[in-house]
Amino acid sequence: MAENYDERSFEDRMQGNFRNRTGEDWSPQKTVDSFTLYGPEQRAQALDQLDVEISRTEISNNPTAIKTAASRLALKRELQSLHQKMLAVRR
Repeated sequence: MAENYDERSFEDRMQGNFRNRTGEDWSPQKTVDSFTLYGPEQRAQALDQLDVEISRTEISNNPTAIKTAASRLALKRELQSLHQKMLAVRR
């Protein structure tokens, strides 16, 4: 079965999903806030999905592409740190 791949950017998909779920605009901080409500398996799955997005990111000499890649990596680092802290307190 072929996987349906959404051609929108990661940020556009997050914006649409977040707006549908909450009625609000998406931001990386809101992702971090929502992440704390996930269970360990959901957090691990979200991190895996973010890894896939990062691997699909094409980095060129374009400043916008570099900024996008850097913001995704910063989000990943923050979520990984939060996940590890929550696992340490058995949450």
